[in-house]
Amino acid sequence: MVKVDVAAYGSGLQNALKSAPGGLYMTNGSAPLGKNTGLRQDYRWGVLNSCAYTKDSGICNGTTFPVEFQPLKVILSDTPMKYYVQTNDIIPDEASNFRSESFNGNLSKVAFGMMVVSQGVRLALQCHQLMRPFCIRLEVLPLFWRSSSVLSRLESRLPWPL
Repeated sequence: MVKVDVAAYGSGLQNALKSAPGGLYMTNGSAPLGKNTGLRQDYRWGVLNSCAYTKDSGICNGTTFPVEFQPLKVILSDTPMKYYVQTNDIIPDEASNFRSESFNGNLSKVAFGMMVVSQGVRLALQCHQLMRPFCIRLEVLPLFWRSSSVLSRLESRLPWPL
């Protein structure tokens, strides 16, 4: 999970503007995201969704996964239009990776893909471990049978050799 806390941004903007930035933050935590109606104090991105929180409540997006990690785009989409330019300009051009939607979005997609692959490998290993007692029994089973005809009949019915 990634968390971006913008609660102190209002104080910084107030110092720069020499006046209180009224309407910068959203007070209704359940209001829709991305409508330029006000920042939330806290933005969080996870594997399955992204959420934004005010002091009292929050809302999560309804997108499908993988969720692209694009913090600047999300923050700017919530910033009221009268503070849009200042909020956009506060991030220097040298921070091109933070500004780049494709860079952050592609990295988050790759990370999601790696997680899916690792979960697949984990599941395969668990299934192998679940089958382990069965495999051990098949290896020990021939020791108890003295008749080669019984073994050959059993081996002909199994998809793998004994």
